[in-house]
Amino acid sequence: KSDIKLSVVMAVYNAEDYLEEAITSILNQSHKNFEFIIVNDGSNDQSLDIIKYWLSVDDRIILIDQENKGLTKSLNIAIGKAIGDYCVRQDADDVSMPERFERFIDYVKRNKNVSIYSTPAITINSEGEALRKIPNYFRRNGFRPSMLNYYNSLIHGSLIIKTSAIKQYKYDENFKFSQEFDLYHRLLRAGLNIHYDNSNISYSLRIHDQQISKAKADLQSDCF
Repeated sequence: KSDIKLSVVMAVYNAEDYLEEAITSILNQSHKNFEFIIVNDGSNDQSLDIIKYWLSVDDRIILIDQENKGLTKSLNIAIGKAIGDYCVRQDADDVSMPERFERFIDYVKRNKNVSIYSTPAITINSEGEALRKIPNYFRRNGFRPSMLNYYNSLIHGSLIIKTSAIKQYKYDENFKFSQEFDLYHRLLRAGLNIHYDNSNISYSLRIHDQQISKAKADLQSDCF
């Protein structure tokens, strides 16, 4: 058992179709020492009922039920409650690999001063079938922080970050989209390091018609 405690933060807005799979992918992690902070951000589907069921099953879940405030504010609210050593991102329609946390802990033990940790992912469709690895081969295997000057090669859902750092810098609530891209630049300017573990495909990013990046592509591009 590792003494490193993780705080998983997830904001939920009308995610009933995929939410159970997202939640169970966290609860079934091989590394067990974590809290799971779920913000129900004013959902008007069955999302809250699904969260409440899993809350009754697993006491590591902490539910924050609120009126709709948007993803950025919801993440900051969850981060404010976190007591773990590291904050782990999870989106309500995505899936974490079963050994995601364990492999991260192993990485931390082998490397010094891990402040920001990210990995490649695979994309999956609405049925959960694997599509492709992202980012592409060159961005995965040749990642350098300077790449972020012109392209966001990091998968937001795969982010694990020192809780002390994310509490200090937070997400900028002026950004409705691309909030993580702004965060990376502020953290790098503050002298923090990004550890990119290209050997660990830790996360499955779901591609479907309801997701923000499809529905708000033009707005997202402007924020980026």
